Amino acid sequence: MDNRFFAIKNPWRSGQPVKPPAIRRTCLDDLDLWLKDDEIVVVYGPRRVGKSTLLLNIVAELLKRPGINPQDLFFFDLDTLDCSDVLATPGTLIDFIGMPERRTFVLIDEVQRLESPGLFLKGVRDLGLPVKLIVSGSSSLEIRSKVRETLSGRKRILRLGGLDWAEYQVAAGPRTSWQDYLTYGSYPAVALEAEVPEKRRLLLEYYESYLDRDADSFLRLNRLDVFRQFIRLLAFQSGSLVNLNELSGTLDAARDTLARYLFHLEETFVVRRLLPFASNPRKEITKMPKVFFADCGLRNLVSTGFPDWEARPDSGPLLETAVEHWLRRRYPLAEVRFWRTESQAEVDFVVLDGGRTEAFEVKAQHLRRPTLSRSLRSFAAAYAPAQITVVNLSLEADTAIDRTPVHFRKFPGCMA
Repeated sequence: MDNRFFAIKNPWRSGQPVKPPAIRRTCLDDLDLWLKDDEIVVVYGPRRVGKSTLLLNIVAELLKRPGINPQDLFFFDLDTLDCSDVLATPGTLIDFIGMPERRTFVLIDEVQRLESPGLFLKGVRDLGLPVKLIVSGSSSLEIRSKVRETLSGRKRILRLGGLDWAEYQVAAGPRTSWQDYLTYGSYPAVALEAEVPEKRRLLLEYYESYLDRDADSFLRLNRLDVFRQFIRLLAFQSGSLVNLNELSGTLDAARDTLARYLFHLEETFVVRRLLPFASNPRKEITKMPKVFFADCGLRNLVSTGFPDWEARPDSGPLLETAVEHWLRRRYPLAEVRFWRTESQAEVDFVVLDGGRTEAFEVKAQHLRRPTLSRSLRSFAAAYAPAQITVVNLSLEADTAIDRTPVHFRKFPGCMA
């Protein structure tokens, strides 16, 4: 390893200040929880959502704490620095950092670039030394396939996504607009960019990079043209039921091939599948999932483009996508599903949080008064959820269906 470049990447070790991040991620509020034990923290997430920046954020937070010596913080950036000699084995790492006598933090960015990252991390962890490992990796399947089994019972997973609404407001500043949030998405670089053409260029660059680095180089898909078309069709169907049998005929591709493509897209955090809530399989659709894109901007890039909000034909699916993101963050340990019966009764989201059930309906409309759909009434009668929330563009009101409270909440205020 070139120690000169290591010094540049670790300025705090020579007494230089750490540049404050443009956006402080709200997940850092849980930093004490991550650091309380010896588990390895593994940060997963799509490309370009700020995993490298998050590691430097952690360094900055640690340096504020009394008793933390800057010499006990080591940051290895494998995307730009060849550290194969230092990180070859647990022994070579200890030779470099010294035998730690107090809590020492080793942060490794793009850890999947190591030849055997899982075995290396396990080896360091099992030494029983006061070394806290915090690593990140791209959304590619490389890191997931290389560390998942080896680190069973030794890791804490942090899934980092795009900016939430609070983070976006910081990034956009006076340009904050929920319409832009739904149009151009929540990648940090896109949110920080003021010029619309540059936002679009960044999104296109991300998409082409994903196809080149993940789909072509790592996944080695033999029909990249079909994969592209499949992504485009999923984008147009975002928030709708996905029937792989129908898409198989449309794309002239085997259903198993499309199922594998969908698996790859989900594993690389491009899309998320939403499964049905089906306590009564005879009456509810139990096989076809819904698919949501992990970023609205990427979804728009490959489908309907970037017209003004008032002219968009897909405002409903976009608002549903934003609410789906919010629910995943608000209920990180819960199951998020949807409900739909053969008679077409439907509720957009059902959150199963332990023994508690909540329902969420999304209306991309300016409501003037509380209106309760037949579907919501049917769901409330069948399952007696703890509460129902109707997300809309204008109305704040409270009502009830029998004993079930129903809250009408305005977007994006409800995401605070």
